[in-house]
Amino acid sequence: MDQLIEKNRENGYWIYNIPGILISQKGTALVYYECRHGGDWSVSDIALKISHDGGKSFSQRKTVVSGNGRHTVHAAMMYEKNGALYLLWNEDYHRAYLAKSTDEGETWSAPRDITYVYEELYQKYPWQVVCQGPGHAIVTKSGRVILGVWMANNSGDRNKHFPSAMATVYSDDGEHFMAGEVIFGDEQFFNPSESVIAECSDGSFYLNFRQSSEARYRAVTRSASGIGGWSEKSFDLALPDPECAAGLTVAEEKLVFSNCNHDKSTRDPRKNLTLRISADCGRTWSKGYLVNENAGYSDVAYDSTRKTVVVVYNGGRMEGAEDWWQYQGIRVAVVPIEEIC
Repeated sequence: MDQLIEKNRENGYWIYNIPGILISQKGTALVYYECRHGGDWSVSDIALKISHDGGKSFSQRKTVVSGNGRHTVHAAMMYEKNGALYLLWNEDYHRAYLAKSTDEGETWSAPRDITYVYEELYQKYPWQVVCQGPGHAIVTKSGRVILGVWMANNSGDRNKHFPSAMATVYSDDGEHFMAGEVIFGDEQFFNPSESVIAECSDGSFYLNFRQSSEARYRAVTRSASGIGGWSEKSFDLALPDPECAAGLTVAEEKLVFSNCNHDKSTRDPRKNLTLRISADCGRTWSKGYLVNENAGYSDVAYDSTRKTVVVVYNGGRMEGAEDWWQYQGIRVAVVPIEEIC
């Protein structure tokens, strides 16, 4: 099943972008995304749609975070800790906020400023813009929250997202964060940025990230803790990538990964959104399941009750579209896990 849940150019916004998804322990699927009046630096809000039937139907849109007509708001991330849901977002690529819900996303607390963790990262990497995600954070088997952050030291032009580095930040109570080790780019791995992370069955951590070198593949590093001691970076030649965000989740001790299975050598670089499964924590991958030929950013979650993978993504081709990035809007696909091979 694949459906359009928010159509671009309709219902008050120019474009809907940067989707994420979380399926709670109670089985509630929460899809969150930016509602933009323009591009990356435009005024935007963060909205949420909720599904109680595994992604078959969704509630009306809820505006959770408002840009108030003047502030840009970016890249929400969600996680669940101690029976509560948390939403973390960024304002103007500069400040970070956290809100909490105890009723499965129906209502949210007042936001709390947690920019201090970005300021801690600034001591290690003097960023000019910083942002978490996109996608969702993870909660480890020990209960630690870990999420990916990217930073750009672009003093010449703040609108650029490079040169960049990345890190993880973490919390043991879900509300107070600390900064992990910075992962720097180098001559081979240019501008590491938007990352996805998973805990392997042996308790180690797998980090898969976007980068902008001529090698058009996803890049990988590993760690025993998920917050430092990262291994030497490598390209995953089984995962072509056109320099775009991706999604990652764990399903029955296996990794499920979503990205645009394509390189950047054509006019339409972001296409062929594909799901793959790995039984060895990202060392090898299945051939893949094509979700949509026309797609960009994505995130993925596993519904253990229904044995389905739920994918949220920017996708579909807008009627009369002249460019690859002119998607229909936010789409959700529900795929039985046994179909991904």
